[in-house]
Amino acid sequence: MAITDHQNYNSIMTLVNSLIIKIRNAQADYFVKRNQFFQGLRMPTMDCDGILSLDINYGLRPSDQTDSWNDFDKTNWKLGVKLPFNLSIDVYESPEGWGWIMAVEFWAEGFGPDKYGHDGNHWVYKHNEGPAGAEGVFDDWYIEEDLPI
Repeated sequence: MAITDHQNYNSIMTLVNSLIIKIRNAQADYFVKRNQFFQGLRMPTMDCDGILSLDINYGLRPSDQTDSWNDFDKTNWKLGVKLPFNLSIDVYESPEGWGWIMAVEFWAEGFGPDKYGHDGNHWVYKHNEGPAGAEGVFDDWYIEEDLPI
């Protein structure tokens, strides 16, 4: 089955697309102030199949960055907000400049079997905003072989 067949696909993509816009705007502000993009450690928030389950720890931050999710964008990362998937932001620097990749992941029950014999799959969506402008933007859904943590 394709991820587009999942019963929550449209609602998940609506939320993902709104997050892309919010993160893009916040990254632009962050870059102006710090000359690099924000790296957001993975916020494990989902239990299974897009079920809202865990409170988000907005205080997470990498060891080489002083800013947490709370510091990144206080308007959009309010306490008590829950997401139906895990969320992270990776950053990179290439010869053309800085870029960032937002990753969304969740377990889709009934979309298996996976290599472990489970009746589901660990789906990942990545949105890349590269340094080369529009040419550096891409979106991709794929199945991750390892189980989400």
